[in-house]
Amino acid sequence: MKKHLVILMSLFSSVTLFSQVGINTENPQQLFHTDGKSSAATTNPTTGVPSVAQQVDDVVITNQGRVGIGVTTPTQSLDVNGRTRIRNTDILTSTTVSPIFVDENGLVGKANISPQSQIAFFTSTSTLTFTPSNYNTGSDQIVPITSSNQSLNTINATIPSTGNIRINQSGNYLIGASLNFGLRSPATDAKIFMALNIDVSRNGGTSWTSISGARPIFVLYWSAGMNQSYTLPTVINNFNVGDLIRIKFYRTFAGTSPQGDNVDQISLQAGYGAPSFTLSLTKL
Repeated sequence: MKKHLVILMSLFSSVTLFSQVGINTENPQQLFHTDGKSSAATTNPTTGVPSVAQQVDDVVITNQGRVGIGVTTPTQSLDVNGRTRIRNTDILTSTTVSPIFVDENGLVGKANISPQSQIAFFTSTSTLTFTPSNYNTGSDQIVPITSSNQSLNTINATIPSTGNIRINQSGNYLIGASLNFGLRSPATDAKIFMALNIDVSRNGGTSWTSISGARPIFVLYWSAGMNQSYTLPTVINNFNVGDLIRIKFYRTFAGTSPQGDNVDQISLQAGYGAPSFTLSLTKL
C-alpha cells in the first residue's frame, strides 16, 4: 500500500512540475496564464496562439521567470505591451542618479550620452600668452586647449596632445569658436591683420584643412593695448572617429610681405565679460 502511495505521489509531483496553469483560459501559453476576458474580442481561443488583440488583457509568467502584461511571449524580465504608470516618484538624493531612455524597441535603460546635449565645450578664463616675434613672422599660433578647459563633454572627445581635440563619435557636428585677444603694438593707431581658422586633420595631424575661417583687421587706438574679440563663423562638418580639430591664428601676408603692424604683446585673455576662448562641438 505504501509503495502504491509513493508511486501515486510521484505521478502527481510530475504533473505539478510540468503542467501549465490557466485562469479563464483552457489554453495557457506559459507556466502561468491569466486571460482577463474583458470583452468578447479579447477572449482567448481554446486552441492555437491568441492574437495580439486577444492578448491585451492577459498576464503570463514563463518558466524563465519573465512576466508579460498584454503579451504572452515576454522577451525581458518584465515585458509590458501598453502604457506604464508609477504612482509615487520620490525625489532621489543619490549623487549617482542617471536619466533613463527608451530605444526604438521599447527597451528602457541608461545611455552613454544624452540626446539632448551631445556636445563638447571647451573654454578658459586664464591668460594664454604667445611669443610676439613668432606671430610677427607669420608662424601658426595654436590655441593650447587642454583637458582642464573642458566644461562639458558628452561625446567622449579627448585631447591626445595640447591644442588637438580628437573626435571619438562619427557624425555631423555643428562647430563654433570665439577668441578674445589682448593686443599691443609699438605703432600708433596700429592695424593688426590676422587670420583665424578652425582646422581638421584626418591623418593624425600630418596635414590640416581649414573648415571655418575669417580675416579680421583689429585697429588699436591705445598704446596700452586693447581687447579684441572675434567669433568664427559656425559651420557643419562631418567627422570620423580619429579626426583632430584645432584652432589657430596667424598674421596674414601679401606675397612675402607681412600685412599690418607688428605686435609687442599678444595673448588670449578674459575681458569685458568674454572668456579667453571657446570651442563648441555639437553632434547633430
